[in-house]
Amino acid sequence: MPEPRLLLLDEPATGLDLPGREQLLDALDVLGAEHPELATVLVTHHLEELPSGTTHALLLREGRALARGPVEEVLTGELLGACFGLPLAVERHGGRYAVRTVRATPAIPTSASPVPRRGTPPPRPGSGSGSGSGRSSGPARSPGSPASPGSRRGSGSSAAC
Repeated sequence: MPEPRLLLLDEPATGLDLPGREQLLDALDVLGAEHPELATVLVTHHLEELPSGTTHALLLREGRALARGPVEEVLTGELLGACFGLPLAVERHGGRYAVRTVRATPAIPTSASPVPRRGTPPPRPGSGSGSGSGRSSGPARSPGSPASPGSRRGSGSSAAC
């Protein structure tokens, strides 16, 4: 039986439903555990498709390397945001990644300032029923950075934007 040194995967989860994607990622994790000498290169635009054993990443933008190195240094909100042209926040749980856009927190009524019922005009400033508009806006969320790296099996995987 041949013992390959490299496994190349170009968007292997494309077209898979959620269970299919998870089965694929589980199989890649098992393969990495059973064959730690096997280098794997996985190309994807979706961080949630990276196996938990991913150790290194390469971000490409317009055909050029934007960043490369250990995943905890490369897969950050700042670098991924530059790659995709969006403000992004990245989280890592159990070795798996999740990414979302960063949005300003919408104004949320506080318990001290209830939202007026339909048809009831809002209180006027200085009318004795609180100050301001009755709404407060929270701080904008800042991009997160990945948590500590997961297992370090194999030679790693890559991601492209």
